[in-house]
Amino acid sequence: MMNGFLKRAAACMLAAAMLILSACSGGMQPGGSSLPDGSGDGVAMGRYIEEEYAVPDGAGYISGMTRLADGTLEMVCNLDAGRMLGPWYLYTSSDNGARWTQKQIAWPEELNTELSNMQFAAWDNQGGLYLYYSTITQEQLDAMMGGATSDETASAPAGEGQAQASSDNAPSADAQTGREDTGETQEQIPSDTFLYIAPDGTIRAIEWELPTDKSGAGPVGLQVAENGDLLINCYFSIAQVDSETGAVKNRYLEDHFSQNFSYISFKNTLAVSEGGPEIDLYDLNTGEKAGTIAASADVNDKETRGVFMNSGENSVTRAMALDPDGESLYFADKTGIYRHVIGGSVTEKLVDGELCSLTMPSYLMYNLVVCDDGSLVTMLYGDVGEWPLFHYAYSADTPTVPSTELRVFSLYENATVRQAMGVYQRQNPDVRISYEAALTSDSAMTASDAMRTLSTELLAGEGPDILILDGMPVASYIEKGVLLDLAPTYNERITSGGLLKNVAESYRQTDGTLPAVPARFGAPLLLADDSVNPKNLTELVDWLIAQEGTLESSRIGGVLAELSANALLPVFYPVCSPAWYNEDGTVRTEQIRAFLSDIKRLTDLEHDPQFQEDDGSAAIDFKWDGIKWAYNKLAASLGEVLSMADIAYPDAYIQHKGQGRLTPLPGQAQNVFIPRTVLGVNASSRQQDRALSFIDLLLSQQIQQNDFEDGMPVNADAFAGVQKDPYQPYDDGMYLSLSYTDDENVEVSLEMQVRWPSEAFMKETAAMLEGLDTPSPSNAVIEQMLTDETKDYFAGRKSLDETVNAFTQKLNLYLSE
Repeated sequence: MMNGFLKRAAACMLAAAMLILSACSGGMQPGGSSLPDGSGDGVAMGRYIEEEYAVPDGAGYISGMTRLADGTLEMVCNLDAGRMLGPWYLYTSSDNGARWTQKQIAWPEELNTELSNMQFAAWDNQGGLYLYYSTITQEQLDAMMGGATSDETASAPAGEGQAQASSDNAPSADAQTGREDTGETQEQIPSDTFLYIAPDGTIRAIEWELPTDKSGAGPVGLQVAENGDLLINCYFSIAQVDSETGAVKNRYLEDHFSQNFSYISFKNTLAVSEGGPEIDLYDLNTGEKAGTIAASADVNDKETRGVFMNSGENSVTRAMALDPDGESLYFADKTGIYRHVIGGSVTEKLVDGELCSLTMPSYLMYNLVVCDDGSLVTMLYGDVGEWPLFHYAYSADTPTVPSTELRVFSLYENATVRQAMGVYQRQNPDVRISYEAALTSDSAMTASDAMRTLSTELLAGEGPDILILDGMPVASYIEKGVLLDLAPTYNERITSGGLLKNVAESYRQTDGTLPAVPARFGAPLLLADDSVNPKNLTELVDWLIAQEGTLESSRIGGVLAELSANALLPVFYPVCSPAWYNEDGTVRTEQIRAFLSDIKRLTDLEHDPQFQEDDGSAAIDFKWDGIKWAYNKLAASLGEVLSMADIAYPDAYIQHKGQGRLTPLPGQAQNVFIPRTVLGVNASSRQQDRALSFIDLLLSQQIQQNDFEDGMPVNADAFAGVQKDPYQPYDDGMYLSLSYTDDENVEVSLEMQVRWPSEAFMKETAAMLEGLDTPSPSNAVIEQMLTDETKDYFAGRKSLDETVNAFTQKLNLYLSE
C-alpha cells in the first residue's frame, strides 16, 4: 500500500527489479578443482562459510549495485526506507562489501534533493554510469504526501458473550461507492530523465525515447552488453537498444508476459532466467534462442523455494553474475549458489541454500557478486529498507557437510521453519538442519503413508528430532509418549505473558504436561450484517437458507460464494470437529450426523448442476468474498484468517457497507482457533538441547514477526507488533477490483479501496482473537476420510445413515490404531 506515484515506482522497481549483477573473479579452488574432493578420515572437506555484512548505514532503497573492473563495488541508494525519493548517494567498497564509504560525484542537482525518484542505475564495462530517474516539483511532492488515513472506528456491542469487531460511524453504502478518481492531470505526471555519466565525469543527456513493452509498460531496469548495447527491462520483456540512436535491435520474452525474470549478457549472448529449471541463451546478433543451461530447479515452485516471499509472487527468484574473465556464469536462488563454465555441460553447486540464509522465505534475490579472491556476495531484499548482504568465503578446513544433523519433519512445507533454518544455520555453522516435508506435489505418498512410516520410527525410538505436527494425530502421539514434555521450558514464559496463553496451551494435559506448542494460529471468522448473530452451525445454516432469493440472482450472488461440499467442508470441519468427541475420546455419532445434515442443507442451495459436484478446486476466499458481501451480492463472507494484515479487508468492507461485524465463525464448537506450526520434540531424540534451542528460535519475535500468511504469531511481542501500521501517513492503500458479467450479459465492476485498519478496529479484533479458547487441531487423515466418505452423500447417491455409519466406522478404526 502506498501513494499512487510511489506505488507505481515500487511495483516497477521491486516486483520486477532488474538485477544489476556484476562480474568478479572466479571461485576455482587451488589446483583448479572447483569442488573439494575430501581429505582425512574419509570426511569431505571444504565449504563456503556465510558471514553477514551490512549495506551503508541508513540505506533505504538501493537502485543499483555493481563490481567495477578494479574489484571495488559501487552502489546507488537513498537513505529513506519509507520513500523511493532522493537525496541519492553513491557508495563504494574496496573489501567485497564489508565496509562502505560515500563517494562524491557531480551529478544533476535534483538528485541531491527529495524531488527525484531513481528508476534504476546501471554501469558499463568502463565504469560509466547510466541513470534513469523522475523529477517532481515541490507542489507535486506535497500533493503526493497528503494521502488520507482511514477514519477512526469503534466496535459495535458484542452479541451475547461472543467476541466481535466492527466499524461504527462508517459511511453508508449510498454515501461511499468504493470508487475513487485515480486519474492524474498532466501537472501531476513526473518528468523522466535518462543520462550517462562517463568515467571522467562528463554527463551526456540521452534524448531518444526509451522503448516500452507492447503492453505499454516502461523501463524498470538496464544492463549494458559488451558491445555497448543497452538491454532494457521493460517490465514484461527485454529490449536490446543501440546506445547511440535508441533503435531497437531485438526484443526478448515478448510473448511470455512474465515479470519473474533476471538476465545478464556475456560476449554476444544474453542469458535469461525465469526461475525455471533452465536458463535460456539468446544470440544478441540475431535475437534468436541459442540454447539452454541446466539450472538448479524450478524455483518458481513454492515447494522448491519454501513459500512465496513477503515481497510477492512475482519477485525475481534467481540472480546471475559472471567472473571477471567472463568464463563462468554464476547464479543464486533459494536452493544455493551455482557455477557453470560457459561452453561446458556441468553445473556445480558451490553453496547449499539450506545451510545458509538463502533458504529464508522473507528474502528475495536481488544481486550476486563473484569477487577477486573467489568469495561470493549476495544481496537480498526483505522488508522495506532491509537489504541483507551476505559474504561467502571458502574454507578448506571446514567439513563440506556439518558433522551434526538436526532432523525436522512436517507433512507440508512450512515457511516459518524455513525462516528459522536460515537464522539457525548462520548461528550454528557446525549443525545441519535437515528438513523433510513429506507431502509434495510430485510425491505419490499420502498423509496416511507418511504418518504410518513416521509412527514406526517414533515407536522404535528413532525418527526426526523435531516434529511440525500440523495435520498429524497429536493425541495419539501424546498417548504413546513419543513427545517430550515442553512444560519445564515454557511454563514460565506462558505465565509471564511472553506467549499467548490460550494458543500456547492448546495441548496442555490434565497432569500439567505440555507435549506440543503452536508457533502460530488461524481464526475461522464470519463477516455478516450487524443483525446476524447465530450461536451455532444449525442457526447459521437456518439464517443462510432464509437469505436465498433476497440477493442478486447472478452466479456471483447467493448466500455464499461457494456451496459445494469440497469448498464447505474445509471451512466448517475445524469449528465442528472439537464437538465430535467425548472426554474419553470416543466418537459422538449424533454430532457428526447433525454436521453432515447441516452441510447438506447448504449444498442443496446450489441449483446449478455445473457447480454441484466440483473437481476439488473450488474454495472459499474470505478476502475476496468480502467485497461481494459489501456490495450486497453475498449474504456473508467466511473463512480462516491467517494474517493480521488481512484484518484490513473486513474493516474496509464494513465501512463501505455502512454496517456489519466480524465474529468467530459459529459451528458445533464456539470461539475456535486452529493451531498452526505445532512444535513437538521427539522424546527419544539424542539432541534434545539442540532441538529445544531450535524450537525456542521458532517461537522468538525475530522469526514470528515475519508474515508468511501461515498463521498469526503466538509470541506476544510479535502479535502486538503485527498490529501496528507499517505504512507511511500518506499511504493511500490499495484498490481491489472484481468484474463479472451478470445474467443479463451486463458487465459489472465491484471496486474497493483498502487501507490499514483503524487503530480501534484492529484493537477490537486483536482482543477477539486473543479471546478464542477452543483449539481445533488439524488431522490430515481424518479430513481426507471425511471428504472421501461423504462424497456420495452430497451427490445424492447415498443416505445420511449409510454415510454416518461408514465414516464413523473408519474413524473409530483409525483412532484405535
